[in-house]
Amino acid sequence: MGNRADEYGTDVEIYRRWLNPTIYVETPTGAPAKLLDQLDQLGFERHQFPTPEPVYIWHEVPAHLDSAEQLRMATRAIPTLLLAGYQVNCTPEVFDEAAYQQAVHAIRSGTSRPHPKPQPLGEAVTPRTPPPMSRRLSPRLATAVFRRYLRACIPAGPDRTCLLAGARPEAALSEARRTTHP
Repeated sequence: MGNRADEYGTDVEIYRRWLNPTIYVETPTGAPAKLLDQLDQLGFERHQFPTPEPVYIWHEVPAHLDSAEQLRMATRAIPTLLLAGYQVNCTPEVFDEAAYQQAVHAIRSGTSRPHPKPQPLGEAVTPRTPPPMSRRLSPRLATAVFRRYLRACIPAGPDRTCLLAGARPEAALSEARRTTHP
């Protein structure tokens, strides 16, 4: 059984299905236990569907939370997962910019501790290459925006101003045009 993380080649896909209030957090088939445990620690509920091989596992935002809190919870997890070294994608209808900036600020100020970066046991770390772009897959705007925020916000300190802290998602489009067409 395939899922979005398998299809797009990411470590974590956060999205809401059409006409469904549930926010899903999917990982690729055979995802490492560290990633699944980290999603558990971030408050997501783990679900699994036994298939002949392998077991299909996904997470959901708890249903007892109201809609706004579900969006905030899903968005607050993104910086922690990115800092742990995972490739994360979140659809725009689930992304809450204010919650994201609060989470980044909490990590920068040290009030929230990011989880340690996962290291494979006994294996050399190989750089991940993104899946090839095709007409079927459109550019992943949300991932570009998250990376842009992290580059701008995380390395900034008390002696360095953060130029992109107020950047809007629309800015990623002009940034992409600027970097791809010199």
